[in-house]
Amino acid sequence: VLERDSASGERILSLQDVLPGSRRAIFVASLGQATGKVFTVDLRSGERRLLLEQQTRGAWYAGRQTLIYVLADGSLWAVPFDPDRGVVTGPTAALGGPASSMPTGTARVSVSRTGTVVFVPRVGATPVLVDRQGVATPLIDRAGEYHNPRFSGDGTRVAMDIIEPTGRDVWVLDRGQGTLTRA
Repeated sequence: VLERDSASGERILSLQDVLPGSRRAIFVASLGQATGKVFTVDLRSGERRLLLEQQTRGAWYAGRQTLIYVLADGSLWAVPFDPDRGVVTGPTAALGGPASSMPTGTARVSVSRTGTVVFVPRVGATPVLVDRQGVATPLIDRAGEYHNPRFSGDGTRVAMDIIEPTGRDVWVLDRGQGTLTRA
């Protein structure tokens, strides 16, 4: 039904939602990152239409002529939307956030056709080192989304995944200097 637009560098097409009547679908087209532009596609003709040019982590139809989407920074938005024509029909409205994302970059959001939206908020945390007496010492002085910490063999460095609005990368913390370096 749909092919990547290689001229624009599209690498990933992610189906987000099939609209009522099963004639159109919503998808995100990305250049390989965790975010991309939102389109509709006519499932019979293959014709696509750009809905949102902003970099998004997902978009879903919430019924009641409303499209819900999450921007790269995790903010949650709503926009009036005509599912029959597959077009945005009005201005956007902020709903909240930031929503957290899965390791693939997809926002942790679910939307019902009755207009109910549920999301997992992004809650920053600080990785801590706990000594044998149970005393916790922060390794980094800023909250964030840190995953999979691993010590170097000599214990002087800690590698970990850090999720930021721009994506997920592996960083190495030098415990002696307190500096982070992207691996």
